[in-house]
This record gives sequence, structure tokens and C-alpha cells, in this order.
Amino acid sequence: MTFANERTLLAWESAWDAGAKQAFRWAGQAGLIERHHPILDTKNQQPRRGEAHYFETWADVEALADEIDPHYGALIIFAAGTGLRPGEWIALERRDLDLSSDRP
Repeated sequence: MTFANERTLLAWESAWDAGAKQAFRWAGQAGLIERHHPILDTKNQQPRRGEAHYFETWADVEALADEIDPHYGALIIFAAGTGLRPGEWIALERRDLDLSSDRP
């Protein structure tokens, strides 16, 4: 398997880690592995963060997009407008987009 770039690899690895932990948890509940497996007993040591608000208004988003390289301005608007996490928008592929839709 090859990856187009390092960001795609990092997004894939993050998804793999989450999936592996979920699979181990299921296997423990199903009795396929020892119930007190270290992966099942490990809690996330980091407290959950609240929702981050980086911009006060949409005008702030557009101002940032205007200030940076034009190639990245659209990315700023897309990321802020969709609310996708970086790992999600980095992993997007052309086939994930429905350009024929009438929806905004």
C-alpha cells in the first residue's frame, strides 16, 4: 500500500489506532481474549477538550483566507465551513465529493 503524502499516512494511522482499540474491546466483551487486556483497561489520560472557536465571525475566516497564499485560502474556507477535523479533510478524495448535488 502506498500513500500520496505523509498527511494521508498520519490520518490513516490515527483511524487504524482507533479501529484496533475498538476491535480489542469487542473481542474482550465477546470472550475471545482475556477480559482485562491492557488495551481494554487503558483510559485516555487526556481530559476531553471543549469545542474550540477560533473565529468570531465569518468575516474573520474570509480575512484570514485573503491574507495567506491563494492556494490555501480555499482550504481555510472549506475547513471552517464544514467543521471537519484536519484528519477528515486531509483524507478526503475526489470520489468522496458529490459535485452534481443541488444542495448548498
